[in-house]
Amino acid sequence: LATRLSAYNDEMKKLASIYRNDTEAQVFYALTLQASASKADLTYANQLKSAAILEKLYERNPQHPGVSHFIIHAYDFAPLADKGIAAALSADPHFRRGLNVADGEIRSEPVARALGLPLRP
Repeated sequence: LATRLSAYNDEMKKLASIYRNDTEAQVFYALTLQASASKADLTYANQLKSAAILEKLYERNPQHPGVSHFIIHAYDFAPLADKGIAAALSADPHFRRGLNVADGEIRSEPVARALGLPLRP
């Protein structure tokens, strides 16, 4: 599986390089980085690279239906949770009022812990 995931990641990187101005190509490459991140990598290199790509896309188009959501997932790790909170607060008017868009509950353990709020798994 690791070999296939690495090959897929390499191909998505090529696609993103060829289609530099294509938002969706960049979004899917960023998601590939998140999906292929090693759980053993405590530098969170893939997640941070993904977030950097997505944050640039967010600056260009804050109305994109998935970019802010995917930024939050890139930061969904305890050491990065403060960045996820910042992304959520800037992108989501409901979250700024203290609500999760889906159902009014926090579903990210690192975010809930960082905010001192209850978690609903």
